Amino acid sequence: MDLALLALASETAESLQADALYYRQADGIYYGGWTDYPHAVIELFPMKFHPVSGIRQAVLDMANAAVNFNLPMLPQAVRDEALALERRGWITRCARGAKAKQYRSYPNHLIGLGKWSITGRCNYRCRHCFLSAPDARFGELPTAECLRIIREMAEVGIHAVTLTGGEPLVREDFLTLVDELCKHDITVTQIATNGSLVNDRLLDALEDRGVRPIFAMSFDGVGWHDWLRGIPGAEKQLMGKFELLARRGFTTSSAMTLHRKNVGVLRETINRLADVGASLAIINRMLEVGEWLKNGEGLTLSPAEIFQAYLDYLPCYYADGKHIKVTLNRIAELYPGSYEYDLLPIKPPCDFNTHTVCSSTYHAFLLNGDGKLTPCIAIAGMNGMQENFADLTKMHLRDALEHSRLAELVGTSIADHQRANPKCMACPYHRWCQGGCPAQALEFDDTNYNGVDYLRCEFFEKHWADRIINRLKETVPEAHCRNLPADFPLLDR
Repeated sequence: MDLALLALASETAESLQADALYYRQADGIYYGGWTDYPHAVIELFPMKFHPVSGIRQAVLDMANAAVNFNLPMLPQAVRDEALALERRGWITRCARGAKAKQYRSYPNHLIGLGKWSITGRCNYRCRHCFLSAPDARFGELPTAECLRIIREMAEVGIHAVTLTGGEPLVREDFLTLVDELCKHDITVTQIATNGSLVNDRLLDALEDRGVRPIFAMSFDGVGWHDWLRGIPGAEKQLMGKFELLARRGFTTSSAMTLHRKNVGVLRETINRLADVGASLAIINRMLEVGEWLKNGEGLTLSPAEIFQAYLDYLPCYYADGKHIKVTLNRIAELYPGSYEYDLLPIKPPCDFNTHTVCSSTYHAFLLNGDGKLTPCIAIAGMNGMQENFADLTKMHLRDALEHSRLAELVGTSIADHQRANPKCMACPYHRWCQGGCPAQALEFDDTNYNGVDYLRCEFFEKHWADRIINRLKETVPEAHCRNLPADFPLLDR
């Protein structure tokens, strides 16, 4: 459709039509084009992206505060789609000529999220830090360099960032960086912090800027948090910060990293997090990277041990009835107020030639404090991968995303990964596994991004899907796995 003609018709009809209807893109919605998706919508809350075409694409093109959707010349199908996108929250009604985001094309593949470690410094001494922040291994870039990188983020179509560290709040120019992100319409969706520097003054400053991120604050076990964080009193202080954020109306989430010392308080820890208002608890297995290589003391749980701990906890989630979403990383996702759950290792069907092994690193990235671009925080701490990291102090972000060794790695298709691994190619579960997690594979061989994810092998080869489904059938008959394919080879089928 000719947008200029429609806008002219809208202007002509404006004074004659009492029920003129104009739309713009809603807050948290970005419609644009990338080399892999010429027309797509990025949805920030929660972070998703959606290729669009046909009538839906036409409606988004017209949602520019200039086209009257009640013009008689518009087909009914266009009006119906506009109402559908309004209900979905993608477009919102507005006055004619209101400030509206426009479609923009970017010279790179779609990146939904930038995860930015704005400093390698930290005021805690965590025994397991991936980035060795107690020693400030990765340092931090000066303010001017950070401001340049923010401009480059805008140029490649990044509309959301999470800020982490180290401890991001130790930077004296933290709010200066937030201001520059706001200037370029880049939303700070999350701040990952140990919580020690969170206070009313910070929250006031964020609210004054219209910034309301999720605060992600790890809690590593009732009675064990101080030990892992290296700071006496850290647990008590953290609980106070969760309560402060709840009073101020900020959303919080948390992560717990399991090891032999704290695995016995998994249930108690999740319940404590729910009681202080956390909306999400992510439970991770400890990876033998970074500081944990020096401090692990033989405390890392094996894949079988971590899965057994998850299996033992599952009935407790339903028995306790706490209002908190729980992600048992690498195995299951549980939803408050629902008996439905997902088994995370089982992936939906896709084209192995076009889908990457790790879609989250292809459509996102982690920027280290020293300016090195990495796939994720776990891989950032692996010495064997350092030579593959693109350096943003020496190249533009666009080139790092499209023309670096890192770009080649994160662009590895599932088919390429399988061809590099005869074990995967021969596995009867390969169509559901789809290669697993490269970071998990790198734990066993820190030079091979295309290695075998033995945690995923444990799940499929030892029939943990059967164990989980059967355990819940026995203890919580109402529980139902919503993503289990009809043809998945359970033992009792």
